Amino acid sequence: MRPPLSRLLIGAAVAFLVASCGSAAPSAADYRKRLDTLCASLSKFNRDLPQLQLGQHLTITELAARVRQEGNTFRSGVAGLTPPAQLSSAHRALTGNLGHPPADSASRATVISHVRLLLNDYTALGATGCAASERQAIAALNALPSARASASAPG
Repeated sequence: MRPPLSRLLIGAAVAFLVASCGSAAPSAADYRKRLDTLCASLSKFNRDLPQLQLGQHLTITELAARVRQEGNTFRSGVAGLTPPAQLSSAHRALTGNLGHPPADSASRATVISHVRLLLNDYTALGATGCAASERQAIAALNALPSARASASAPG
């Protein structure tokens, strides 16, 4: 009688271990690390855009298609993350905001407003690398010359 009972107990213990390992959500630190890795990859892509365009002689249309493709890959990657319970609400907010970017023809103010919204989402999630990227994006957008100033500039 002992051997079948011991096999049953060992089987139950193995089943419990497998079930508990497979269903555990990642830690908050692991989630943040994965999110920051996705943001770092997107930031690198954005920094490399001028070289990509020059090196491959891309038209503006082709470059825009690459940007859209990279954005879709990023959003898909973020949506595929499983947040720990304490970050699930903030993760849903982020994925919702990422899913509704400003239109291509949006004003700079609208784009900056959207980037600030994402900055708030990343800050709430504790994704410091992502938040730093959004702060840099805001600074870069603010540094762009206005269309009105460049239109009236002599040249």
